[in-house]
Amino acid sequence: MLSLNITKISRLSKIYLLYKDGNKVEEIELPLKVGNRWARLSLYMLSHIMKYGYEVFDEDYYIIDLSNFNPKSPILKYDEVEFDYSALGKEFKKLLKTRKYKYVKVGNTKKIRSEFTVDVLVQRMFDLVNKKLGINIALLEVIAYAFTAQNLSELNYDLGRNAATHDVIGFKEAINFRSIGGSYGWDDLLRKVLDPMSYLEDNKPDHPMDVRFAPREVVDKYLKNQQ
Repeated sequence: MLSLNITKISRLSKIYLLYKDGNKVEEIELPLKVGNRWARLSLYMLSHIMKYGYEVFDEDYYIIDLSNFNPKSPILKYDEVEFDYSALGKEFKKLLKTRKYKYVKVGNTKKIRSEFTVDVLVQRMFDLVNKKLGINIALLEVIAYAFTAQNLSELNYDLGRNAATHDVIGFKEAINFRSIGGSYGWDDLLRKVLDPMSYLEDNKPDHPMDVRFAPREVVDKYLKNQQ
């Protein structure tokens, strides 16, 4: 039995949408190639052509009346390509790894603020991962919360819960300016342990992993707070 390749027989070199308003005709060319992917007519369009037919114009052009075509159905379909989850992971890591900051004038002083708000970060993460995955936005909000800080101008890197003007920080800032216990899950641990600023800076929020690094101090502080 002869098997027809829909991709080959329905591939086009050019396709135009013609919109007629009175005597005025507007012509819009549709893109048929994205990267290395070529477009072809969708099954909806092929079914429409079989049902309503077409007209031949100047031998090389075919006119298809779309007045009865469902506007919610696709006209073209692009060849499927294998999705690279590794590239998606790298892009997601890049989104969290680096951050740009700016100075904002407040009264007579300038304060450091992050380039965008946590809401923007959540939206960017959601748009990125849901290109292929169906991730609930609540899970992404938890990740975004870990990258918030109370006040960058005062070097307060506590999580931005209930802060009036919390900022968004990058991955490196979250490791370097918070308790050393959190760096135990980071691949640059040796540099962090040998850095004197890891011990001299006392304005750092606690971390659950602190008990692994300094168990006696953590327990003593806990008992003191219980008194």
